[in-house]
Amino acid sequence: MMKAAGKMIGWIGFLCLLIIIGLFLPEWMVQYSDRKTSGIVKLEPLALSRVGTSKHSVLDRLNLLQHDPHDVDKVALEMSANFDSASANAHFMSEIAKLSSLQILPPIDWGTVPVFHVAAGLYTLKADQSSHAILWNIAFAGDSFSGNFVFDDATGKVITFKLSSHEYEPRLGEATIEAWGNYLDLEVRNIRRDTTDATVMEDDGVKVSEDGYQTYYFNLGAHDQFVPATFYMDLNSYGFDDVSKWTLIKEEEIAVIIRKKE
Repeated sequence: MMKAAGKMIGWIGFLCLLIIIGLFLPEWMVQYSDRKTSGIVKLEPLALSRVGTSKHSVLDRLNLLQHDPHDVDKVALEMSANFDSASANAHFMSEIAKLSSLQILPPIDWGTVPVFHVAAGLYTLKADQSSHAILWNIAFAGDSFSGNFVFDDATGKVITFKLSSHEYEPRLGEATIEAWGNYLDLEVRNIRRDTTDATVMEDDGVKVSEDGYQTYYFNLGAHDQFVPATFYMDLNSYGFDDVSKWTLIKEEEIAVIIRKKE
């Protein structure tokens, strides 16, 4: 009788142990797996789809770009839920046409722009992973123009760029900034101009170069939410904010694009 009771207690203890293992083993395995794969980023199709259809606004994207690049994780992607390289390129062309119609960009003859580089990335704020965006980076070089642009996957809007040309001398200013706000569907406030005096170099009394750099600081937003923004311009290039901080295409790759064009 005592032996039977002992066996029964043993079986009950064994069953309790199995229940405890069943409850805690999955969590322990996940934690162990997380430790083993720490630093490795894996994007599942469903998760990528959720990111690609984010309801965040253009203002959210601009706010993300206010952070130091070191505070933002960047993961290269081959495609998103909305675009692949080909469709991103086609969409980019349509946005460039809108920017040209608003006189933010000059008319560009794409027949003279033979070299493109397209890249996409998932950008996530380290301190707040709910703040994220998929951004497309497109660099190009042609006979008259070269450019580096970033557009937002979810809204389709160009949010930062730099355009350069040795044949086109920009004559832009506050009207361009207002047009930029119109393009982004945001209000522009507090435009402030900071002009660096032009530097003139002379050789035997003959002017050989002039480098005037102008910067405008302003705010973009809606209702009571605004973010700081910058428009800069020199003799042969101009743009909004510092696209180089957020590009996935490295400066040396852009240099290769320009060399291929030449």
